Amino acid sequence: MPMSAQPPILSIENLAIGLTSGGVPTPIVSGADMTIGAGEAVGVVGESGSGKSLTALAIGGMLPAPLSVLSGRIVLDGTEITRLPEAAFHRVRGVKVGYVFQDPLNALNPTRTTGKHLIDVLRRHNHMSASEAYDKAVAALSSVGITQPDDRMRAYPHQLSGGMRQRVLIAMALVCNPRLLIADEPTTALDVTVQARIVDLFRGIRARGISIMFISHNLDLVLEFCDAVVVMYGGRIMEKGSAVEIGATPRHPYTRALMDCIPRLASQSRQLRVIPGQPPTALGKLAGCPFAERCERALEVCRQRQPDMTAQSPTHAFACWNPAPSPAVPS
Repeated sequence: MPMSAQPPILSIENLAIGLTSGGVPTPIVSGADMTIGAGEAVGVVGESGSGKSLTALAIGGMLPAPLSVLSGRIVLDGTEITRLPEAAFHRVRGVKVGYVFQDPLNALNPTRTTGKHLIDVLRRHNHMSASEAYDKAVAALSSVGITQPDDRMRAYPHQLSGGMRQRVLIAMALVCNPRLLIADEPTTALDVTVQARIVDLFRGIRARGISIMFISHNLDLVLEFCDAVVVMYGGRIMEKGSAVEIGATPRHPYTRALMDCIPRLASQSRQLRVIPGQPPTALGKLAGCPFAERCERALEVCRQRQPDMTAQSPTHAFACWNPAPSPAVPS
């Protein structure tokens, strides 16, 4: 779904992630396809357990054992990185792709100062003296809106607010000028005011030409911030397309259900909408659509076979046997 004529920064093709037992592969994520163009922000949304974070971790070779990439390809900035040796992945992480994890307190080492975190990243990937690394670390903190960066260099994670810890993680992810930034739920643990400031910071990052994979539960935020949206559920992509198309004409019942669950001030109902049931757990054993048991539009075929992607337009596709009707076009 790249919006640019340039080659994509990230291309994921038919990716399957899972474990192998007795020589038999069991996929948890399967058939994942997405692209992120230069300077583009792509939002990946879905409930917990949908496969969003596993897909992101596979890009950097950080899948937890015993999980691995079972099949498919990951191409980052023109180079296939699907099954690089660990030493090669060390040269990709931080330099080509930076990560911002969802819990900044747990992502930062409590025994190290802010400055130590940043300087270690810089000296690992760049040939520079300690003083050069220190100056660049201070500049990185300043670039993400941290005031008095010299003082913050000496602070430990517990001495910083949640929003400031998140900014430190963003500074660490950007300090080596990666082509792609992967942000995994970067606003989840923050209050609404701080969330807005962090999102504004990401807008500034996009303005610098850095591509962003923005993982979130918040479909409203993704539609407002991102160029394109990928909706995942049960380890599969349910729908993908431009943010404008997904927001205006969502076709998959799961996408519609997510949108219906967003509280609206103009709504006359006093009851919040919810999706009944729970996400599936035995993903590798499902014969049909993983959303079938919770779907109001499910047919018998939905429980028997996985649907292929259907193109709504050149930049919008969905995987559903009985999609929600497209809104009528006024004559």
